Amino acid sequence: GDLPRRWSNGVMDAGRPAGMALQDFVDLPDSVTAGLRAPHVAALRLYTSNCFRSLNTPLRSAGEVEYPFPVTLSFISDAIRRLRAVNASQRGANQPLDLWRGMANLDVADAFLSEGGTEFAPMSTTSSLEVAIAYALGGGSGGLRGRRALLFKLRANSFIDRGADLSYCSCFAAEAEVCYPPLTFLAPSGRREAFEHGGVTFEVVEVLPSFSS
Repeated sequence: GDLPRRWSNGVMDAGRPAGMALQDFVDLPDSVTAGLRAPHVAALRLYTSNCFRSLNTPLRSAGEVEYPFPVTLSFISDAIRRLRAVNASQRGANQPLDLWRGMANLDVADAFLSEGGTEFAPMSTTSSLEVAIAYALGGGSGGLRGRRALLFKLRANSFIDRGADLSYCSCFAAEAEVCYPPLTFLAPSGRREAFEHGGVTFEVVEVLPSFSS
């Protein structure tokens, strides 16, 4: 049967014409500019659904298990790198852009603050601070009081340091997702701020992303 359209993070393909098929997304200008084929777009669509956990979690297990989706991951990684051509053609390509990543009930480790760290899985960020805060406050039950919310502020100095804007093909376009490939390195800039609001302790850490071509 059809997948449900309403999920915890929104309505799938909200605002799009009904009945869009995979080839319709392949024919969109961003896909054409990047030279994406149907397997690329299908893999990106899958990643932007709730399947991202199944795709990402094994990559963070430090080799404890054999990765079950190598072909899908290969198409995701290749698509992200190809979509950089779209970034390069956009107005403001060489201007700095701030992106956000929100994580709930996590503390940033001292080792990360001094040395940085590498994300082994595809890394979702967003151009919407509101979306990042929602993810940072997500999960758990009960009220917000006493929760900790970690926000990474990614400072991308130009299109070279940006991931791929997946909003044009995402199952949830309103999330304004910008996705980085596996093995993206995050270097802390030294800028860090902590504050409390509404019983929630927020920590904001600015990082500089980099990844291989």
